[in-house]
Parts: sequence; C-alpha cells; structure tokens
Amino acid sequence: MPCQSDAAVPEPNPHWVNSSANHSWFIAFQFHIWFFSACFGCLALYAILSLFNYGKAVFKKRFFLAINGLLIIFAIVRTTYLIYDPYESSNALERYGNNTQLLPVAARLLHGLGYPCLTSAFTLIFLAIINCVKVKAVSKKVQHPALIIGVITLHFT
Repeated sequence: MPCQSDAAVPEPNPHWVNSSANHSWFIAFQFHIWFFSACFGCLALYAILSLFNYGKAVFKKRFFLAINGLLIIFAIVRTTYLIYDPYESSNALERYGNNTQLLPVAARLLHGLGYPCLTSAFTLIFLAIINCVKVKAVSKKVQHPALIIGVITLHFT
C-alpha cells in the first residue's frame, strides 16, 4: 500500500481510498478496531471502578489518583479514536460531508494525546516506586511535585 506524502502531515499515512488492503484485510481490520476499542474501554472502566472502590482513602494517595486519572484519559481518548476514525481509514471527510481539515486534525489529536498520558503515568509510577523504596536515584529537587506537574503540563502542550 503506497503512502501518502502530504506537506501538511508530519508523518506519512497509508493511502486508504480505493486500496486493495481495504478489501483483503477488511475482517481482520474490523476485528482489530473493535477488539482494541473494547480493551481500552475495559481499561477505562477498571480505572474508574478502582477509584470508586477505594473511596475517600484514594484522595490521600496523590500518585494513585493521578495515575488512574491519566489512565482514564488515555483509555477514553484511545477508545474514541478507534471508534471515531481508526488510523484515518474511513475517510471521515467524505463520510460526514465536510470539506474542512477539522476532522483529520481531531483524529490526529486524539491519537497523539495518548502518548503524553502514558509517559506521564509511567513517570509517576517510577517516582512512587522511588519514594517507597527510599532509594536516592535522583535529586530531591527533581522529585518536587511542582516540577513534576510542570513537566507533565509541558509534555501535553
């Protein structure tokens, strides 16, 4: 399948319109979309339920709350992306009768928003482990909550 090369797109995308891959891989692609949408949906549900199961004790554990919040955002965004326009394969511009670039931008934004959520969650998990083990792996200045929140905020922009 040849790749599209568009100057406005920072990365090449497969050319989905009238592609032979649409016909030969249709069932596998549909399974992939709905299976992983369900997996990410279950992850969001599990993270939400884990917040409710712990009740008010959760709010004393900031790392737990922040990590689950990031996982909820990641799972909801990725589920929405896979259901809305998976890999920009359904030609959403023609499907909705819109000639603007809003829909592909929204699909790319939904896809790209998951990575900062994951890396931020892994950063918080790493810092929680460092705090539990009491290992001096990094300076206490690096572990300051204001710095971590600032870096996570910059990562999302």
